[in-house]
Amino acid sequence: MKQKHSFEERLALVKKVKSGYPAKSLAKEMGIDYISLRDWVTIYDLYGTVRLREMSRHNLVSGSEKERMCRLFLEKGVPLPQIYIPNGVSRDALRSWIRKVREGGYEALYGDCLYNNRSPDMVKSENEILREELKKAQHENLLLRAENALLKKAKALMEEEESRLRGFGRKPSKR
Repeated sequence: MKQKHSFEERLALVKKVKSGYPAKSLAKEMGIDYISLRDWVTIYDLYGTVRLREMSRHNLVSGSEKERMCRLFLEKGVPLPQIYIPNGVSRDALRSWIRKVREGGYEALYGDCLYNNRSPDMVKSENEILREELKKAQHENLLLRAENALLKKAKALMEEEESRLRGFGRKPSKR
């Protein structure tokens, strides 16, 4: 069973790490998860004691917020700590939401929430999703064509310079 740590305990451990005590050794010594200790230090560095104190409270998170955070991880590849730390949710909560999405889709995030306020723009039909993917692919294709044209121009300029240098009897530099 997971052990809850009071604000005072978390703050004391963070201060010990900040004073130079190795975090891994301290975590092992105290029988706590190293990643949790590392997160506490990060939270303390970014937000101070206020957010460290708030960690013991259960924050109610709406289904749309859960979905937003899960999409950041699943669709955009944002690392977990960059999602759960700024949003003030636990790593385990975010992991469980991601698991629910993988098993039952984003709709699974709305059944167990007090705030069941899924906004209409979050509900997308399959056609809308395909249209978005097509737009992204077309945009990427446009960028690749522009990059290809730029590379062709650069190659032509290099060949022109080499031929100009040969006309003067010099050898072109190696690139």
